Amino acid sequence: MIYLEEHREEDVNGARLLRDAGQELISSQDVELTASLLPKCDELDRMADALSGALERRSKVLRLSKDMHEQVLAANKWCRRGVQLLTTVPYDVSPSAAANALTTIDQYIAEGQSLKVNYFCFFCYTSHKLQRLLEIRARKLKSSANPQTNKDFSMGILKCYGLTDKIDKILSEDLNI
Repeated sequence: MIYLEEHREEDVNGARLLRDAGQELISSQDVELTASLLPKCDELDRMADALSGALERRSKVLRLSKDMHEQVLAANKWCRRGVQLLTTVPYDVSPSAAANALTTIDQYIAEGQSLKVNYFCFFCYTSHKLQRLLEIRARKLKSSANPQTNKDFSMGILKCYGLTDKIDKILSEDLNI
């Protein structure tokens, strides 16, 4: 619980108790005193409502900020793991090692889908770039995992995931450089 949430009720309740005490004085006193106390009690009520609303909005902002920081932390850990994964995959591999590496990369990509990074525009570009790199690496591993039917197998998997257009675009960008 946020410190703000713990102590906001004390101030709001204090203002409401003061207003209630003023209401009791109004009901027990004469008209002249009532005319003086009533506006002050109304102002206390408005101020307590305004304070409560402002503190609630502030609390929402702080919770959102906390969630965003947690998401950024999770995304950073995921990216760090991806870099380690990409640097540890051997280049010359047997079909079985390529299949294992492909499975590991597929699991890694699936974990990335669970991250809530779509809220951050600046991060989306970087995560898509990393995902593209992983997809290209996965395609290369797929082709070495099954040499007899590598083209049919790879194209079937890529079509299944809807990645053929993305990979063609990436490859055309790489060739234009």
